[in-house]
Amino acid sequence: MDDNGYKCNCKYVHHLPVRIFCIVLLVFQDAIINFYLISYSSNYCLVWLASDIAIIVIFIVTFVMSYVHFRKEMTRRPDDHPSHSFHLPLSVISWALFSVVLSSKYAFLLKYVATELSELNFFGPNTLKTTTALAGVVFVFLLSSQHVAKPGSDRRRYIDELTWTVVCDILDGVDSTEILFQADDRDLFMPGMDNVIISLCCLNFLVPTIPLITLSRTNFGEEKVSNKLVLIHKLFLAYLVNLPLLITRMIIWNGSGSAVSIFSLKNIVVISMISYDVYEHFHDKEETSASSLAGDHGVEYFVTYI
Repeated sequence: MDDNGYKCNCKYVHHLPVRIFCIVLLVFQDAIINFYLISYSSNYCLVWLASDIAIIVIFIVTFVMSYVHFRKEMTRRPDDHPSHSFHLPLSVISWALFSVVLSSKYAFLLKYVATELSELNFFGPNTLKTTTALAGVVFVFLLSSQHVAKPGSDRRRYIDELTWTVVCDILDGVDSTEILFQADDRDLFMPGMDNVIISLCCLNFLVPTIPLITLSRTNFGEEKVSNKLVLIHKLFLAYLVNLPLLITRMIIWNGSGSAVSIFSLKNIVVISMISYDVYEHFHDKEETSASSLAGDHGVEYFVTYI
């Protein structure tokens, strides 16, 4: 095989380790969480097992389709339009199904099993939370396998701009459930507070579906999306994800006297950064509009000024 053929083959399979690790991680996570469901609940049924198998199958299909897509992209001429592949919407479906099933399992365990877990056992709260938080790694593996954007390129920066908070948001959501494992603290909650915490945590599993939809529509950065859509996504992260988590933490802190999580600072930083981005966006837009208006009616502005 010549050097060119060898290089092409390397390009085709360079995501293979990521795909393998992702499948192994899915199986590992399913096994641990299912162990909790079997051990602490009599309600475990074959529906969970069937959903786990379906998720693994659709992830494998997604990876195969992305491989086929990349082979086509390697042979595409520069003047050809980017080809859309079925793996693009499949990546959205894969994560959506995964997040729904994981949210359902974790919500059930938090609602009915969490207070029965002991810190003295290996399969206690920490193992459950750590295993659940591996969803962030699954997202990184899934995302990495769906594009070939080079580090530092405009396409890579666009992808990073839409997904830079996903892993931290998932960790943040899981961390916010810490207090639900303590029966004494849960007794001090106002009615419905445990449901609010669980809902916010599950929301953080589902939210990454939104940037995946956007990336799918743009062929993972091959085509540009409007700045307005990116701005809406940022506002959603700031005020519908991080702000509710921050408010919930403050309520719990004042109500039960529990320690404040370091993720409270993360919530404040993300809200502040995005708020400043929004301010800069509208400020630059005003300046651009004013400059354009001044260019079209410069004489009128000069006369008015005189």
